[in-house]
Amino acid sequence: MTDENSNATRSVSAKILNAQNCLPLHHMQAALRSPAWGEDLTHELRCEWLHRLNLLRTSAIRQLLQSGHRNMNKAGLELWSGHRHWPVLHALRQQKPGEDMERMELLLFLTCCESLLSEGES
Repeated sequence: MTDENSNATRSVSAKILNAQNCLPLHHMQAALRSPAWGEDLTHELRCEWLHRLNLLRTSAIRQLLQSGHRNMNKAGLELWSGHRHWPVLHALRQQKPGEDMERMELLLFLTCCESLLSEGES
């Protein structure tokens, strides 16, 4: 691999890592991995939402990279700040990952994120 290709690969990798932080996906993943989601029925729901969360992460990264911005935070603001669910998700982003979250609150955050990203792909 040439130095030019290596630098380009590092640049794309850095953008992807930055893109993952534009939405509070880590927060939701941490909450889903808590013991509160270990019961039989909630475990099945947790598995489903962890799968969806991976799809949401992929969608977010795709949208951010396609925006052409070098700064992923600015791209996220431009893409999603006008969406009705942005304030809720932005507020969650200000919290520390792993902070306690009620199950229904988490489901609300997950569906808000799904809505925001699905409308961004339209």
